[in-house]
Amino acid sequence: MYSVSFKKDFAKRFRHSFHLRRINLHSSFYEVSHEKTRGAIS
Repeated sequence: MYSVSFKKDFAKRFRHSFHLRRINLHSSFYEVSHEKTRGAIS
């Protein structure tokens, strides 16, 4: 019983950290592409 709840909690935490990492990756990629387009415009 305890191990099952622990696994669920671990999975939730892992998914949350993975989601945050994906958001960070996406935002950094967006910033890089934005800088490229701004440099091309100017």
